Amino acid sequence: MARIGGLLSFLFGAIWYYRWEAIRAFLYEKGFHLMPSGASDTFWQWAIPLGFAGLGLYLFFKTGKLDLSAIEDWSPSWLGQVPLHIAARRVYEAAEKAGVLDLTVPPTSSAEVKLTHFKMLLMVDSEAKFFGVKPPSTKSMPIPIDELHGQLYPVSGEVSSLINVADGEHSDPLFINVTVPRNALRRITRKYLTEYTAEARRYSRR
Repeated sequence: MARIGGLLSFLFGAIWYYRWEAIRAFLYEKGFHLMPSGASDTFWQWAIPLGFAGLGLYLFFKTGKLDLSAIEDWSPSWLGQVPLHIAARRVYEAAEKAGVLDLTVPPTSSAEVKLTHFKMLLMVDSEAKFFGVKPPSTKSMPIPIDELHGQLYPVSGEVSSLINVADGEHSDPLFINVTVPRNALRRITRKYLTEYTAEARRYSRR
Protein backbone atom coordinates (compact mmCIF):
# COMPACT_ATOMS: atom_id res chain seq x y z
CA MET A 1 0.00 0.00 0.00
CA ALA A 2 2.88 2.37 0.77
CA ARG A 3 4.24 1.94 -2.76
CA ILE A 4 0.82 2.62 -4.25
CA GLY A 5 0.61 5.75 -2.14
CA GLY A 6 4.06 6.79 -3.35
CA LEU A 7 3.08 6.26 -6.96
CA LEU A 8 -0.11 8.27 -6.48
CA SER A 9 1.92 11.06 -4.87
CA PHE A 10 4.22 11.26 -7.90
CA LEU A 11 1.21 11.19 -10.20
CA PHE A 12 -0.65 13.93 -8.33
CA GLY A 13 2.49 16.09 -8.24
CA ALA A 14 2.95 15.72 -11.99
CA ILE A 15 -0.70 16.56 -12.69
CA TRP A 16 -0.49 19.61 -10.43
CA TYR A 17 2.63 20.89 -12.23
CA TYR A 18 1.61 20.22 -15.84
CA ARG A 19 -2.01 21.28 -15.33
CA TRP A 20 -1.15 24.27 -13.17
CA GLU A 21 -3.01 26.84 -15.29
CA ALA A 22 -6.25 24.86 -15.16
CA ILE A 23 -5.87 24.19 -11.44
CA ARG A 24 -5.11 27.86 -10.73
CA ALA A 25 -8.18 28.98 -12.70
CA PHE A 26 -10.32 26.58 -10.66
CA LEU A 27 -8.83 27.76 -7.37
CA TYR A 28 -9.27 31.42 -8.31
CA GLU A 29 -12.97 30.75 -8.71
CA LYS A 30 -12.99 29.33 -5.18
CA GLY A 31 -11.39 32.43 -3.68
CA PHE A 32 -7.72 31.83 -4.42
CA HIS A 33 -7.51 35.35 -5.86
CA LEU A 34 -7.93 36.77 -2.35
CA MET A 35 -4.48 35.48 -1.43
CA PRO A 36 -1.36 37.64 -2.02
CA SER A 37 -0.44 37.67 -5.73
CA GLY A 38 2.99 37.78 -7.41
CA ALA A 39 5.38 35.20 -6.00
CA SER A 40 2.50 33.20 -4.53
CA ASP A 41 1.67 31.68 -7.94
CA THR A 42 5.22 30.47 -8.41
CA PHE A 43 5.30 29.13 -4.87
CA TRP A 44 2.08 27.13 -5.24
CA GLN A 45 3.06 25.86 -8.69
CA TRP A 46 6.31 24.38 -7.39
CA ALA A 47 5.79 23.72 -3.69
CA ILE A 48 2.85 21.35 -4.07
CA PRO A 49 4.38 19.00 -6.72
CA LEU A 50 7.76 19.02 -4.95
CA GLY A 51 6.02 18.18 -1.69
CA PHE A 52 4.19 15.25 -3.24
CA ALA A 53 7.37 14.08 -4.98
CA GLY A 54 9.14 14.14 -1.61
CA LEU A 55 6.29 12.16 -0.05
CA GLY A 56 6.50 9.63 -2.88
CA LEU A 57 10.25 9.19 -2.40
CA TYR A 58 9.77 8.73 1.34
CA LEU A 59 7.11 6.04 0.87
CA PHE A 60 9.27 4.16 -1.64
CA PHE A 61 12.31 4.44 0.63
CA LYS A 62 10.32 3.31 3.66
CA THR A 63 9.21 0.08 2.00
CA GLY A 64 12.79 -0.82 1.05
CA LYS A 65 13.69 -3.07 -1.84
CA LEU A 66 10.88 -3.82 -4.25
CA ASP A 67 9.63 -7.39 -4.05
CA LEU A 68 9.88 -8.36 -7.72
CA SER A 69 7.89 -11.55 -7.19
CA ALA A 70 4.78 -9.42 -6.66
CA ILE A 71 5.15 -8.07 -10.20
CA GLU A 72 6.91 -10.98 -11.79
CA ASP A 73 3.91 -13.27 -11.74
CA TRP A 74 1.39 -10.71 -13.01
CA SER A 75 0.38 -10.44 -16.60
CA PRO A 76 -2.96 -9.54 -18.19
CA SER A 77 -2.96 -12.79 -20.15
CA TRP A 78 -2.18 -14.83 -17.02
CA LEU A 79 -4.80 -13.37 -14.70
CA GLY A 80 -5.17 -15.78 -11.81
CA GLN A 81 -2.14 -17.79 -12.95
CA VAL A 82 1.43 -18.12 -11.63
CA PRO A 83 4.37 -19.10 -13.87
CA LEU A 84 5.61 -22.60 -13.06
CA HIS A 85 9.11 -21.64 -11.90
CA ILE A 86 7.74 -18.92 -9.60
CA ALA A 87 5.15 -21.32 -8.19
CA ALA A 88 7.92 -23.87 -7.54
CA ARG A 89 10.01 -21.25 -5.78
CA ARG A 90 7.08 -20.29 -3.57
CA VAL A 91 6.52 -23.89 -2.47
CA TYR A 92 10.28 -24.16 -1.82
CA GLU A 93 10.20 -21.02 0.33
CA ALA A 94 7.15 -22.30 2.22
CA ALA A 95 8.97 -25.58 2.94
CA GLU A 96 12.05 -23.60 3.94
CA LYS A 97 10.01 -21.49 6.36
CA ALA A 98 8.39 -24.62 7.81
CA GLY A 99 11.82 -26.21 8.35
CA VAL A 100 11.09 -29.34 6.29
CA LEU A 101 13.38 -28.82 3.29
CA ASP A 102 15.63 -31.75 4.28
CA LEU A 103 12.65 -34.06 3.74
CA THR A 104 12.23 -32.89 0.15
CA VAL A 105 15.66 -32.47 -1.46
CA PRO A 106 19.23 -33.14 -0.30
CA PRO A 107 20.83 -29.98 1.16
CA THR A 108 23.83 -30.38 -1.15
CA SER A 109 21.70 -30.25 -4.32
CA SER A 110 22.22 -27.30 -6.66
CA ALA A 111 19.68 -24.49 -6.80
CA GLU A 112 18.50 -25.68 -10.24
CA VAL A 113 17.98 -29.25 -8.99
CA LYS A 114 15.97 -28.00 -6.03
CA LEU A 115 13.81 -25.78 -8.22
CA THR A 116 13.24 -28.60 -10.72
CA HIS A 117 12.20 -30.90 -7.87
CA PHE A 118 9.48 -28.49 -6.82
CA LYS A 119 8.34 -28.00 -10.41
CA MET A 120 7.88 -31.77 -10.60
CA LEU A 121 6.10 -31.76 -7.25
CA LEU A 122 3.54 -29.35 -8.67
CA MET A 123 3.18 -31.26 -11.93
CA VAL A 124 2.38 -34.62 -10.33
CA ASP A 125 -0.67 -33.24 -8.55
CA SER A 126 -3.66 -35.02 -10.01
CA GLU A 127 -6.13 -32.16 -9.58
CA ALA A 128 -4.25 -29.10 -10.84
CA LYS A 129 -4.94 -27.90 -14.37
CA PHE A 130 -1.84 -26.42 -16.00
CA PHE A 131 -1.80 -24.01 -18.92
CA GLY A 132 0.88 -23.42 -21.53
CA VAL A 133 1.69 -22.03 -24.94
CA LYS A 134 2.55 -24.60 -27.60
CA PRO A 135 4.77 -22.96 -30.26
CA PRO A 136 4.23 -21.61 -32.82
CA SER A 137 0.94 -20.62 -31.19
CA THR A 138 0.91 -17.63 -28.84
CA LYS A 139 -2.27 -18.62 -27.02
CA SER A 140 -2.22 -20.16 -23.55
CA MET A 141 -4.32 -23.32 -23.46
CA PRO A 142 -4.90 -26.13 -20.94
CA ILE A 143 -2.22 -28.83 -21.10
CA PRO A 144 -3.82 -32.28 -21.49
CA ILE A 145 -3.44 -34.34 -18.33
CA ASP A 146 -2.13 -37.38 -20.21
CA GLU A 147 0.66 -35.23 -21.68
CA LEU A 148 1.42 -33.50 -18.38
CA HIS A 149 1.75 -36.77 -16.50
CA GLY A 150 3.39 -38.59 -19.39
CA GLN A 151 6.60 -37.56 -21.13
CA LEU A 152 6.70 -33.88 -20.16
CA TYR A 153 9.59 -32.68 -18.00
CA PRO A 154 10.37 -29.15 -16.74
CA VAL A 155 13.29 -27.23 -18.21
CA SER A 156 15.89 -26.39 -15.55
CA GLY A 157 16.33 -22.88 -14.24
CA GLU A 158 14.24 -19.73 -13.96
CA VAL A 159 11.97 -20.62 -16.86
CA SER A 160 8.49 -22.08 -17.15
CA SER A 161 8.89 -24.44 -20.09
CA LEU A 162 8.32 -28.15 -20.59
CA ILE A 163 10.14 -30.54 -22.91
CA ASN A 164 9.33 -34.04 -24.09
CA VAL A 165 11.85 -36.13 -22.18
CA ALA A 166 11.96 -38.64 -25.03
CA ASP A 167 13.38 -35.93 -27.32
CA GLY A 168 16.33 -35.22 -25.05
CA GLU A 169 17.21 -32.51 -22.56
CA HIS A 170 18.35 -30.02 -25.22
CA SER A 171 15.30 -30.32 -27.44
CA ASP A 172 13.04 -27.35 -28.11
CA PRO A 173 10.35 -26.82 -25.44
CA LEU A 174 7.03 -28.41 -26.20
CA PHE A 175 5.24 -25.88 -23.98
CA ILE A 176 6.41 -22.43 -22.91
CA ASN A 177 4.93 -19.87 -20.47
CA VAL A 178 3.54 -22.72 -18.39
CA THR A 179 1.34 -21.56 -15.53
CA VAL A 180 -0.56 -23.01 -12.60
CA PRO A 181 -3.72 -21.44 -11.11
CA ARG A 182 -3.18 -19.51 -7.89
CA ASN A 183 -5.86 -21.48 -6.05
CA ALA A 184 -4.19 -24.77 -7.07
CA LEU A 185 -0.82 -23.45 -5.89
CA ARG A 186 -2.26 -22.60 -2.48
CA ARG A 187 -3.93 -26.00 -2.19
CA ILE A 188 -0.81 -27.93 -3.24
CA THR A 189 1.36 -25.92 -0.85
CA ARG A 190 -0.95 -26.69 2.08
CA LYS A 191 -1.21 -30.34 1.08
CA TYR A 192 2.50 -31.06 0.84
CA LEU A 193 3.52 -28.95 3.82
CA THR A 194 1.01 -30.89 5.91
CA GLU A 195 2.52 -34.17 4.72
CA TYR A 196 6.11 -33.01 5.21
CA THR A 197 5.40 -31.58 8.65
CA ALA A 198 3.74 -34.81 9.76
CA GLU A 199 6.75 -36.76 8.45
CA ALA A 200 9.13 -34.45 10.30
CA ARG A 201 7.26 -35.07 13.53
CA ARG A 202 7.49 -38.84 13.05
CA TYR A 203 11.26 -38.55 12.56
CA SER A 204 11.65 -36.38 15.67
CA ARG A 205 9.91 -39.03 17.82
CA ARG A 206 12.34 -41.78 16.83
